[in-house]
Amino acid sequence: MNSIVHITVEDFDSWKVAFDSMDQVRKTGGVLSAKVYRNEDNPNELFLILEWSDGEKARNFHGSDAFKQALQRGGVIGSPDISYVDQV
Repeated sequence: MNSIVHITVEDFDSWKVAFDSMDQVRKTGGVLSAKVYRNEDNPNELFLILEWSDGEKARNFHGSDAFKQALQRGGVIGSPDISYVDQV
């Protein structure tokens, strides 16, 4: 199961430092892998594809205080758009 998280950040470099510092938190929360993509025309618009061990862990993580604090620390503008998807 994967989640696709679409965010816009104030500054990619600052966000990346915050994102990298949360690696262990993501693993503990059930993330198996994380990939980051950014818009060619706007390097502060990001798409994160997170692979999860199960959907319940994904939803719990995205609703957690740790996730909300990470968004704030990373300078995320507005709320993330999160989709839960299965590979077919």
